[in-house]
Amino acid sequence: MSGSYLGKEWTAVELLLKILKVTDKREVILFLKTIDALHMQQMNDKLDKKRKAEEQRSKARSRTPKPKV
Repeated sequence: MSGSYLGKEWTAVELLLKILKVTDKREVILFLKTIDALHMQQMNDKLDKKRKAEEQRSKARSRTPKPKV
């Protein structure tokens, strides 16, 4: 993963809302964007946790004394 996020493609949402005959499109889009934001936060937290664990493992390896030959 590159670490950059360019956003979601929302162009099909209008068509889907029209097909599904949604009356309050603005509210549905608000819910969808809220769900998306929560999901992205969860993914970012997961990636941060994974990165920090890797940093800890890396630090532990560098502190291990090398045996003399």
